[in-house]
Amino acid sequence: MVAHGQTITAYLHATAPAGSSCIPESRSCSNGLLSGSYANASCQIMVAPSAPAGVQATPTGSGQVTVTWQTPADVGSGVSSYTVTAQPGGQLCTPSPATATACTFTGLVDGRTYTFTVEASNGAGSARSPTPSNPATPLSNPKAFSAPTPTGTGPLGVAVAGGGTTCAFESVQLVPTARASAAPPAGLQFPHGLLDFVLAGCDASNITLTITYPSALPQGVQYWKLHGDTWAPYASATAATGAITATLTLRDGGPGDDDGDGANGRIVDPGQVAVMALSGSGAVGIPTLSPWRLALLVILLGLVGLGRRHQRG
Repeated sequence: MVAHGQTITAYLHATAPAGSSCIPESRSCSNGLLSGSYANASCQIMVAPSAPAGVQATPTGSGQVTVTWQTPADVGSGVSSYTVTAQPGGQLCTPSPATATACTFTGLVDGRTYTFTVEASNGAGSARSPTPSNPATPLSNPKAFSAPTPTGTGPLGVAVAGGGTTCAFESVQLVPTARASAAPPAGLQFPHGLLDFVLAGCDASNITLTITYPSALPQGVQYWKLHGDTWAPYASATAATGAITATLTLRDGGPGDDDGDGANGRIVDPGQVAVMALSGSGAVGIPTLSPWRLALLVILLGLVGLGRRHQRG
């Protein structure tokens, strides 16, 4: 029982809509009188924001990548903060001010390729971008890259020239052949794995990419590129037996550009030098006939010879 003159606090209980939280407002009762009325009591509904979109990553120096994004389409009760996460490694970046839509990572590993996600938050909850950013590779020199090959053959270097002063690697990595979006043709081998890179900030002039290999290129070498889901030799590449370098000629929106968006300042190019597999003897295998086909061939040749003898007679 409440004693006369005692002050109590009454709370309105409400069910909040999905994706929101309810913060009840209190009403005080003193000497039997309610300050305000239940009819006027309210519940402050807090709604979480939707996920940020359009997450973009751009290398901006040694160990640095700047990530930008778009404000969520539905901010709910307003965005109070953003958190950006880098993978691999899980390093976090929070913008300043907290509601800014850009954040620059520092201390990343040069030559390592990262992707990023952004989470928008407020008092009711948070939402993370469902799709990571484009890959980005911080480099001390944005026009040169070197890393061990995924096949263990040694260090491989790549350098870009041309395409304008701002044309540089946005991302570059060496990956196993198994990570290609389409399997190579049967018998095609990539002794140094695949080179997967994106150039950005390029103009419409020709670009020369020079690849330096850890050892001399083997006999029968060709540079192959992946166009969508189709592998094919790349005509604008020079790769010679015994050489330790290969060169590619590329142009934004032209030969070697596989982003499918025409001249947009970016060049997407997955590929690498390849050779056809050799037989165990070290020579290219020669197709052979099965026994029954060989027997049929002998019979046909015999009939041809018999016919010729009849013609002579």
